[in-house]
Amino acid sequence: SCCLNFSASGEHSQLRKRYALDLHLFGEVVADAWSWQHASAGRLTVEIGKAKPATWPRLVRSASRPANLGIWDAMESKWQSELRDFGKAEKRQHKEAKSGKPDPEAAEAEDEALHDDFSRTCFNNATSPFFKNRQIAVLCDTYWPPRMTGKLGRSTTWLVLFYSPNEMKCDDHSAKCTTTGDRWLAVGKKIPQVSPDAKVGAVNCDLHASFCSAQDVGHMPYVRRYKAGKRKILYGDWDIDSLMQFIRS
Repeated sequence: SCCLNFSASGEHSQLRKRYALDLHLFGEVVADAWSWQHASAGRLTVEIGKAKPATWPRLVRSASRPANLGIWDAMESKWQSELRDFGKAEKRQHKEAKSGKPDPEAAEAEDEALHDDFSRTCFNNATSPFFKNRQIAVLCDTYWPPRMTGKLGRSTTWLVLFYSPNEMKCDDHSAKCTTTGDRWLAVGKKIPQVSPDAKVGAVNCDLHASFCSAQDVGHMPYVRRYKAGKRKILYGDWDIDSLMQFIRS
């Protein structure tokens, strides 16, 4: 949860070479949810998720850094607006904590920014049918709206799917995995249209097994509704009419 250790062998200009990279990162990370992929020109890209939302002043803990370590300008530009919003939210929290007088409009904007930031602490792996899909909120212990205050938290009805890519054999693109993914993606697209106060999310129990156990999750895929601090299991079909009745019950 602290470090990146990488080594590999390869050939360049008919010479056999050994490559190694060892970094002690600035803060804690979620090691089980890392992802990597090959890129062009012999490059390798790695995505590392932070354990807590924060803007690090640098990548590594030590003030001294490897000579060839730099900032990827394109990525910094891509996320600049979100980093700016995150910084504003932190300053707003500090200001309100000192004054003791929350601003309603600022509180709503802060609530949205807070949920957006915390949503990035829950990770999926590439086998998940919801990998990098923004229609389905990725939920876990560090981002669990049913226990959060505010408009997007306990005040909102949440439909949550608990699932296991391993059990559904998503690595093999099984029919069960594809069907489950397609059905829940359809739910995620339709429910906000017919019930704006409801949200749709999913928990990958392969990556968040202890959390799923704490939630008393049964046979998966498993759907539950969370509303005003109470929870209820969905029995039966996932068609829109049944789900709407389930949301309102």
